[in-house]
Amino acid sequence: MQSLANELKKDLNEVISPKIQISALTDDPIRSAREERERMKIDIEQQFLWQNAYQAFNSWKDAIEQLNILVFQFNIPVENARGFSLIDSNPPVIAVSSKDNILARIFTLFHEYAHII
Repeated sequence: MQSLANELKKDLNEVISPKIQISALTDDPIRSAREERERMKIDIEQQFLWQNAYQAFNSWKDAIEQLNILVFQFNIPVENARGFSLIDSNPPVIAVSSKDNILARIFTLFHEYAHII
């Protein structure tokens, strides 16, 4: 799917590079989190309006996809993996187990996003 998306975007003359800022483990985590929230255009007030964890997951997923990162949910047994990311080519991919609890999926989404940045 990553390869297909790459090919389609090239055919459409669209930019496929992710709109991210590379972070380092030595960066200030509070500043980095604030910058990522701004990049995703989701403020805390908006977040408090979400009705449930499914709306939260879908909102964060949509925000990450707006950064040219593909997000997929696959039927992965959680005992094998909760998720993974692919950064070998553009666009980067985050995969999350659809078998996992929705709150765990949100955690996995951010965990894999952290690998990308």
